[in-house]
Parts: sequence; C-alpha cells; structure tokens
Amino acid sequence: MKTRAFTKSFGGSFSLEMPSLELPQGQITAVIGPNGSGKSTFARILVGLERTDDGAPVLTDARAGYMPQKSFAFRMSTEKNVLLGGGDPARA
Repeated sequence: MKTRAFTKSFGGSFSLEMPSLELPQGQITAVIGPNGSGKSTFARILVGLERTDDGAPVLTDARAGYMPQKSFAFRMSTEKNVLLGGGDPARA
C-alpha cells in the first residue's frame, strides 16, 4: 500500500503531518502512539471519512477498511458492519 504525504489541521490546536508511506504487501503493520497522537485520524483519512488539508485522496494503489473504536454505535454484528462496504459475505 502506498500513501502520499499529507497534513491535517484542527483549528490550530492539533496538526498531523504524515510522510509518504510504502507498506509491503502481505505483511502486518501496526500504528502505535499515545492517546491524541493521530492514529484514529490517520485511519479515518485512509478510508476517506476525514479530509486532508488539501482535500485530495491519500491512497494511491490500495483500498482500506476501518472499524471505529465505538463499533457498538452501529448496533449490528461485526459481520454486518464489515458488509456495509459491499464486501463478500463468504469472506466476512
């Protein structure tokens, strides 16, 4: 998966500055950091739920999925949440 460099600002109080990334296919990559460091914002930007400062998409060659921290808001099973994106029921 490749991403372009981007920034995301929140009213001057928080700014996320990400370099371009290239993550190897078939490997697991973890995003770690303390509370408030931008992990959820990064994930939301990857899937298009949040816009970067310039509004352009971040992913250049891949698709990504996102399961919010408070998944109970959907009041559905994990399978039904996964299928919201039009996924394959057999894989879900």
